[in-house]
Amino acid sequence: MSFNKKITTKEFYNIELINVAEWYSQSRQTDRNKFNSLPFQVQLALRTNIKEIGKTYESFMEMKRDLLQSLGDKYVADGKTEEVEENGQKNVNVKEEFREEYQNELAECDKKLQEVLRDKTQVTITTFDMDSMYETLPDDCGLNMDDIEMLSFMDKVDDEEDENTTEGE
Repeated sequence: MSFNKKITTKEFYNIELINVAEWYSQSRQTDRNKFNSLPFQVQLALRTNIKEIGKTYESFMEMKRDLLQSLGDKYVADGKTEEVEENGQKNVNVKEEFREEYQNELAECDKKLQEVLRDKTQVTITTFDMDSMYETLPDDCGLNMDDIEMLSFMDKVDDEEDENTTEGE
């Protein structure tokens, strides 16, 4: 059965892409067979789309790690940290006299990350007429309303034909 499949370039806020990638990862960890009730062509498209979205997710997470690591390294290099033993484990903490400064710089890092999350990214994905696809699912398919909402990123573009869109079966 065809669900009006299209390859299209859609624009998403980065926060949307991050949320979809995390939802998919958590869903697969909880139930590896969760998406088996979807038609095979939709399963393949979902996996392919997630790989495409994963590029933005991985880039964002790497950027976040680098930013926070750089901030931490700065405080260690400047001697603004101390090693503290808590519950038998050694931790590196910012010294009391530098905590406010550190918190301010951490807030600036968070501000930069939030700006990136509000930016948009274009992603080429396979889309479907998801309403038609949902009608074919059995009642006990294992998908809940949150899953259905998250899958909506794959819903076809309702606009007029876009030059970045290719139809297929």
